[in-house]
Amino acid sequence: MKIYKLLMFILLSAGLVVSCSKDDDIQTQTEPDSSLQIEGNLDLEIKDFIWEGMNFWYLYKEFIPKLQDNAFANNNEYAKYLNGWSSPESFFEDGLKYSGDDFSWIVDNYEDLENRFAGIRKTSGANISLARITAGSNDLVGIIRYVIPGSPADNAGL
Repeated sequence: MKIYKLLMFILLSAGLVVSCSKDDDIQTQTEPDSSLQIEGNLDLEIKDFIWEGMNFWYLYKEFIPKLQDNAFANNNEYAKYLNGWSSPESFFEDGLKYSGDDFSWIVDNYEDLENRFAGIRKTSGANISLARITAGSNDLVGIIRYVIPGSPADNAGL
């Protein structure tokens, strides 16, 4: 029984020593271009967040070459790519979203999205409909169908 314990201890120790090799993480990296640092640049940080999420979760990742794990040779090339888009919205819509994808979207305020999912929305307090005065006419009439008591519409006297 002692021989098995000794053998197990030797195997575990050898495995620990081999897995802690310093040579595994050696990477050659060029001097970073200080003008393209992602940290501290909110616009680039947002684009980086979008790319990371799409790279990990996106169903259509295989159809988007710039979402592949090996799409960029180094961090500078990646930062230049992110910096080439005017806004996070255009980066998502025009740079990463697959043309056949009708179900993905981006919002600029996560609280509004959470409220929408929870059924919370902003309203003026009135349910308004538009109707044509006569068929074929371009003249419209607005109809107030309901006013929520205590709402801005009710306070305005609608």
